[in-house]
Amino acid sequence: MGTPRRRGELQRNGGAVQSALALVCALLALVAILLLTRRPEFEPEPMPARIPEAARVPESPDPLVGRESPEGQTSAATPTRELETVSELAPPSTEIVVRAVDAFSGEAVSRFWVRRDAFTEAAAEVERFRSDPATGQAHLQRSPFPMPLSIRAQGYEIGQGMEPSSPDATVEIALDRATTIRGIVRDGTSAPLKAAQVFLEWYGDSPEALDPLSDPLSYHGVKLIRTDEGGRFAFANVPPGVYATRVEIGGAVHQSDRVRVETGIWVDVDHWLEEHSVVVANLTNPDGEPAARSLILLFPFDADEEDAPAARGYTDDEGRARIGPLTEGPYRVQVVSNEGTALERTVEITSSSPSEVDLVIVLSHE
Repeated sequence: MGTPRRRGELQRNGGAVQSALALVCALLALVAILLLTRRPEFEPEPMPARIPEAARVPESPDPLVGRESPEGQTSAATPTRELETVSELAPPSTEIVVRAVDAFSGEAVSRFWVRRDAFTEAAAEVERFRSDPATGQAHLQRSPFPMPLSIRAQGYEIGQGMEPSSPDATVEIALDRATTIRGIVRDGTSAPLKAAQVFLEWYGDSPEALDPLSDPLSYHGVKLIRTDEGGRFAFANVPPGVYATRVEIGGAVHQSDRVRVETGIWVDVDHWLEEHSVVVANLTNPDGEPAARSLILLFPFDADEEDAPAARGYTDDEGRARIGPLTEGPYRVQVVSNEGTALERTVEITSSSPSEVDLVIVLSHE
């Protein structure tokens, strides 16, 4: 047993501890009340439920492509679209029409070949399209994207153009003439002769080349060709200069006069194996100046409109053209020129006509 003094100290210490514990409990109760009565500033996000590995769908790189459930059904909550194919992106395939015109005269070229990709001439796999001679048109399907076109026609340089971007369009490409000597070989009845040998002789480009006493020079191009079924021949892409042609068939030989050939000009040199007359036309414009590069056509007097001319020729810089040879008979004269118009007239070849028949034509204003 302790002394009375010791017992008093213990009682006082126990009371202090109890008071401290009561104060702590009161503070804890106050904090709990504050926490229960105060509204939280945000709600915590609920944790997502764990998805089994077998039910997971791979993420798509395209957010517009919907996911599929394990049963193969597309979720309605996610928008979907089908991937576009190349054919859907390309414009619809439509037909285009290609026409060719003579850059010199503006006349339509009825026979030609057209193909795409004009810059790969050696590509054998490039598809070619042939024109319809009756309409002078070539029809082809438009490419998904506009492509270059190239056109080839006999007697012309290669023409190039671009496929149109608009549907149902017509493409017109002007063709420059290749420097060409051409003609027809006929017998004494004017019937065309096939398989006749035609030789080309070159005399140079000097003023002395037209001298009938000068000799032909060495020529490195095509020197010999044969006429086709219609008696036609053509030496294309010849250098400018003075030329003559010589025809040999069945022992008969016929030498043409010398002609001067200029760049981009067709020169007609026809051969008759018997002597015929030639019309020498002199064409002037309304001002009296020579009408150069004008076309003069001679038709048999009783020919229909669709018949081909018996002879034709272009005037040179002096307005002069040699047309023929021609057999006996009357001919209608037709002139096509940008210098003016010509009245209809005729010229007649008789047995007594000279070898050269002069024809003077003066154009008038329209």
